[in-house]
Amino acid sequence: MKLPMLHVGFGTQCGPATFFPVWADAPGIRDLVTGSEASLSAVELPTPTVNRLSVTNHGATAALLTEGELLEGGQQHRLVARDVLVGAGETLEVDTLCVEQGRWSGSREHRHGGRRAPFHIQAGLHAGTGSNGGSRQGEVWQRVQRYEGLRTRSSTASLLEHLDAPAPTGRLDLPNLIDGQRGVIVGFGGHVLSMELFGSHELLRSHYRPMMESMVLDLQLFGGASSTPVTAQGARDLVVAIGTNGLKPVGRTEHGSGGTSRSTWCLEGRHPMLSVTGIGIGDGATSQIAHLSAWNTRHSMLASA
Repeated sequence: MKLPMLHVGFGTQCGPATFFPVWADAPGIRDLVTGSEASLSAVELPTPTVNRLSVTNHGATAALLTEGELLEGGQQHRLVARDVLVGAGETLEVDTLCVEQGRWSGSREHRHGGRRAPFHIQAGLHAGTGSNGGSRQGEVWQRVQRYEGLRTRSSTASLLEHLDAPAPTGRLDLPNLIDGQRGVIVGFGGHVLSMELFGSHELLRSHYRPMMESMVLDLQLFGGASSTPVTAQGARDLVVAIGTNGLKPVGRTEHGSGGTSRSTWCLEGRHPMLSVTGIGIGDGATSQIAHLSAWNTRHSMLASA
């Protein structure tokens, strides 16, 4: 699978973070919804387990559930651990991680509102082996703990309580979405951190506000980090590294009426600096990237918490 031609715009600086808009020279995906526009519900399995939930798409259009989205309620709040496409009327089991370590009680139902985990939490999904023995769940729990006392204290170590607590007053010049924009490259502390790319402007638009809102918590946590801007060349180098190494399809699922296919793929392990995950739709020349996340594994934010 080839990455489409990408165009990187001018960077916007906000404290230690630098944001670059990204455009793609490829047709946009149609008939796909995501974020709060997706009519999704999630419930605990008959025997509840931390790392799986059952998700149903009640809409008439296929829905994209992205890595890092939050499913709120149930026995404990969860984080979607990897991208998944849920066909219209389809029910799937979805990989999840807990973001509320101190609670295992409540209802079976979860709310899906399209909210996103902060970048520091999502980076934990791509971090290397740390003091927790390489457990992604342990990594996420440790990272949630870092927010403790920043805005509030949570008796259940709940990420949602930290996100919902009042933020400090003051203006943050976070960038607005630009017409046609498909993705965002984020730099932090003077170094490129990540790129997130969607299959259409509409898909990015559904996630853009929750993405920026969650970033505010990270800007507060890392307020003392270097405000050195990331250069446009640094952002372009990330794109080149992804495109040079290619995207390897891993797994395939047939679902929905008419045999609509879903494939997931990640970057082959030839580049030591990147962790790339994503989801594509279609086969061969007709395949398109629906969502892609690329993380610089040498960035300090990916170090174990």
